[in-house]
Amino acid sequence: MALDVKSRSKRYEKLDFLGEGQFATVYKARDKTTDTIVAIKKIKVGHRTEAKDVRLGATRPRNHVSPTGINRTALREIKLLQELHHSNIIGLLDAFGHKSNISLVFDFMETDLEALQMKYFSNRPGPTPGPQLPRPNGPAEALREKEIVGLKRKIEGLETTVMKKKLIF
Repeated sequence: MALDVKSRSKRYEKLDFLGEGQFATVYKARDKTTDTIVAIKKIKVGHRTEAKDVRLGATRPRNHVSPTGINRTALREIKLLQELHHSNIIGLLDAFGHKSNISLVFDFMETDLEALQMKYFSNRPGPTPGPQLPRPNGPAEALREKEIVGLKRKIEGLETTVMKKKLIF
């Protein structure tokens, strides 16, 4: 039986603020039912008037909102993460709306890519390692299987922007 929105929002206990971007705030939280640590990304939902302004020919912001008031980049991220399942890609565990936000619940990772790069590569003599060859059954292969043709990652934070062929957003 599926939990209703109110139950889903009460399922998580906020523990710590992790960061904030233009469209979202990320928190460390505890899932009360499984007693596991998760990351919750609260996406700020715009107003329908913002979407109306875009449709009427106003200057179009980079991450414009859909007619529902939801940021289109966030919609793409949710759609993609619901399809991707790989051990080396942080998983989307849950997604639900509450009040004027959309909350995405992710597996929690103690650090980010930038911290790992600083820890392992910043004090080494010589050039920083370049791109590695794709591994069979690696995260890049999982992206190719889903026909994802472009990927842009922010080193800090959880935001991912993707383009997928055959889908129009």
